[in-house]
Parts: sequence; structure tokens; C-alpha cells
Amino acid sequence: MNNSKNYKEDGGDTIVIGGDVKITSTANVVIEDGAKIDGLSIFKEVDGIDDSKADTVKALKNDFNLLLSKLREVGLLKV
Repeated sequence: MNNSKNYKEDGGDTIVIGGDVKITSTANVVIEDGAKIDGLSIFKEVDGIDDSKADTVKALKNDFNLLLSKLREVGLLKV
């Protein structure tokens, strides 16, 4: 049992952080391809959008604008 908020477990294979982590503007966080991050909730799901069946430019524009609005809704595009 640890009294510290931040400590290592499993012989150093696991670092437990119970306190804050401050990442400064000069820091670089690297996440390698294939890494798995459980519990990360910075991305929100977009409600399903059906494939476009547009047969006119106007209809395609409307479908595209719907996609843009959904991306803005979840914070992936600035308003």
C-alpha cells in the first residue's frame, strides 16, 4: 500500500498518477502507433450520418454541410 499519490507498481512497469500532471508548452508527448489509451474521452462520437445519395450539386452541398455541422458539434472543427 502506498501513501504517495504517484508511484510505480509491477516492478516499475506501471506508473500510477493520483496527482496532477502538468505538461508545459515545451513538452512533447509521443504516442506510438498501436498504443491503446483506455478511458480517454477527448473525442466525442458523432451521431451516425447516412452515406450521401446526392444526385445534384445542391444535395451534395447539403450533405457536406451536415457533415461539417456534426464535426463542429463535437469540437473537431472550430465554429
